[in-house]
Amino acid sequence: MGKVISKLSFRLIILLTIIGCGKTFAWIYPEHRDITLLGVQKLDSKMRLKLDSLWLDARIGFESRLTFPIIDTLQTLNPPQLDFAAWPAIAGDHSCSSDDMLHNILYTDWILEVAAVAAQLKIDLANSKNRHKRVNALRDSDIKLQRADPRYATRAGSNNVHFLLALPTADTEVKEYLIACLKEGAELNALGAYAWFHISALQKAAKYFNEPVSGKTRSDLIRSAFADEAFALHFLEDAFASGYSSVNRHTAFKLERSLTVTWCNLRSLVRFINTSGYFYNISS
Repeated sequence: MGKVISKLSFRLIILLTIIGCGKTFAWIYPEHRDITLLGVQKLDSKMRLKLDSLWLDARIGFESRLTFPIIDTLQTLNPPQLDFAAWPAIAGDHSCSSDDMLHNILYTDWILEVAAVAAQLKIDLANSKNRHKRVNALRDSDIKLQRADPRYATRAGSNNVHFLLALPTADTEVKEYLIACLKEGAELNALGAYAWFHISALQKAAKYFNEPVSGKTRSDLIRSAFADEAFALHFLEDAFASGYSSVNRHTAFKLERSLTVTWCNLRSLVRFINTSGYFYNISS
């Protein structure tokens, strides 16, 4: 399982780098889901068989809620079940932890409403011929998502975890930056969250394979490992979104002090950068 998880994360990093080349945007639910779906599809056949086998174990007791196989490439507008590709889309935006996400996926009815709104949004965006229609589609989906998930807006403003940590100095090296993201006392940030939940998933996978657990405990353990990895993937994907890498909490504090900016206005600023994107050079 650990090898499969690491392989999937690596595939997603490659995909995100390719997708983000030149101009980058933010990820909304259908995009989070598509990125994960593509990552699973690009696994070699041996890895995919292992992943499907583990997913079978994770589904035990929840066969009516979780799809088989692990991804649903023919998802309908009103999904009766959720595939693994939906989990990173639900993480962070529609839950506050991997345990919270797993509860919402397995036990709530409103999460299927969220999945239906996202499925319709994907179609609406594909059919939008100009920026105004895209903005209208996003605004309509935000209203519908708020109705389905009343904590949708407040959850987003509770902390800084979706954002990249600000560079300590302009000449900070990559290794120094990663250490700063992970060190004790660091402000919540996307790369730190990814590392935390990814490592937790690997630890649970190691326990699943190496310790004598069986029955319901074994299914609970691998399901929890999938949940941790899905939560990790959400923030790995967020790290490649322009709105989350160019506007951070430090910027927010400055704006709030100087302009009395509300969270809604900050969200609009992030959405603007997400929509416009920005150019960057990978080699730099």
